Amino acid sequence: MGFVSANSPEYMVVETGLGGLLDTTNTIDRKDKICVITPIGFDHMHILGNTLEEIAGQKAGIIQENQVVITCNQDPKVMRVIQERVRQKKAKLLVVDSLDLDIPNTQLVGEYNKVNLSLALAVCIVLSKRDGWDLDIYKALEAINSMVIPGRREVIKKSKTWIFDGAHNPQKMKALASTVDNVGVILAVKEGYKELIKILKPHAKEIILTKHLSPESDQPIKDISPSSEYRFFADQEELIRYVKSSKIQTWLVT
Repeated sequence: MGFVSANSPEYMVVETGLGGLLDTTNTIDRKDKICVITPIGFDHMHILGNTLEEIAGQKAGIIQENQVVITCNQDPKVMRVIQERVRQKKAKLLVVDSLDLDIPNTQLVGEYNKVNLSLALAVCIVLSKRDGWDLDIYKALEAINSMVIPGRREVIKKSKTWIFDGAHNPQKMKALASTVDNVGVILAVKEGYKELIKILKPHAKEIILTKHLSPESDQPIKDISPSSEYRFFADQEELIRYVKSSKIQTWLVT
């Protein structure tokens, strides 16, 4: 917040760290705050809850009195929770359809990116009308085409093509997998990795498991048993040597 007080920005994009209701960012309670809720799936269940309704309740917790809420079409269970929170807080809800955007940016392929971009553009439209400034949609699309998002389907081409993405739950992995085909996959093992393998398998020439840097991966790694569905490398230097010698030219790292 030191940056904010020193620079007085006109607008801020503040992303919740985890969930929403109990997140430290939820201390921002200005009436002009716009709440944006992206597609909700099963994520951080040990903290947010075991059902979509519980998780949605945490995420919708960012909605406060008389604020504008922008979201996309969600699972009916999720929508009911959001709508109830909106009703309780006397907020205004806008549900945005996914726009059929023609975006050449290779980082932004896939339906999930169309949804997120549609939400972002909707926020800009609402702000421009509310605050009285002109939005040039063509310049906005130019900016979208030129932007780079580190770690979000980030493509790096060297002797091989590498696609880096931080997808770590079934919802995000399904979205990511829908954008690739016939690739090698390097998957850092965390809880629930077996379901992620099932999602990735139809799109992968080969799947390699390796240790995640987080201590959370220690127990899942102990449970790994030999399988025809994947290779496992505990030694990452050995993994790198194997991938370099592989005939597979495109690798997804997640």
